[in-house]
Amino acid sequence: AGVDDATMVTPKKLRLGFLASLTQNGYVVFPSWLGGFTIQWGVVNAGDKTPVSFTLAYANTCFVVLVTDGTIMASAPSDVVPYGAAPDSLSKNGFSLRSSLGSVANNAFWISLGK
Repeated sequence: AGVDDATMVTPKKLRLGFLASLTQNGYVVFPSWLGGFTIQWGVVNAGDKTPVSFTLAYANTCFVVLVTDGTIMASAPSDVVPYGAAPDSLSKNGFSLRSSLGSVANNAFWISLGK
């Protein structure tokens, strides 16, 4: 509760309740005194209806997932392949991607926010 002033400082206390994995598929978990919010991100090679699992399951709920195309675009507009993906079947454990390209797989970057 933050009232004990006699206990020694430990590495756990020094991180102030933050938990993080700063990798390609990573997360930052904020401490309870900042609401306990969690931000997760990743990249997946996705076709239509590709299941994606979060690195950490959300304790309560995932509020939102934003997805973008990870394809490297050509410099000429006529060479750009339209690609769209949107999260479907959102849960505490993950989501499934929907792609306008059907079964053609492309990299998709995603970020999610939950608690």
